[in-house]
Amino acid sequence: MEQNKDQGSPFLTIGFSSLLVIFLILCMVIFAVLALSDARNNLQLSEHMLEKKEAYFEAVNTSEKVIAEIDQILIDSYNENSSSYLEEVEAKFDQTSFQNCTPSFTKNDKEATISFCINYDVDTQLEVDLKIPGNPSDGERYQITRFQTINTHNWVPISNKELQ
Repeated sequence: MEQNKDQGSPFLTIGFSSLLVIFLILCMVIFAVLALSDARNNLQLSEHMLEKKEAYFEAVNTSEKVIAEIDQILIDSYNENSSSYLEEVEAKFDQTSFQNCTPSFTKNDKEATISFCINYDVDTQLEVDLKIPGNPSDGERYQITRFQTINTHNWVPISNKELQ
């Protein structure tokens, strides 16, 4: 009996097509794991952004409530004493407590400014400035001069190495 000379190596008996199938399955598993990891990271990022947006809109709602309270003070002050309007506004302003913030009131001869900020994230706040004219007879009681999101976190570089 003659022995077959091709039976010498067991690796060659597996066959090229079997190796190709194993390689393709391995590639598909790796791509599936990468896709799952990417999907999980996208979900976490989306949830984080949703939380930030909800906090921002809650801060906007709170600021609009504060502006409505200030507007009511302006209406009452004008109806009670239109000759010394800004003094009346300042007196009522000092007697009122506002939601979640402490507005500041500054005035000069012709106009007044009310500023307040609302913290809505660890390092972010919404800053609002209102300009109040000294004579609101033209129907404009206030003007919003700033409605801005400010990052309060100080950026610190990771390393002090100089770029070359």
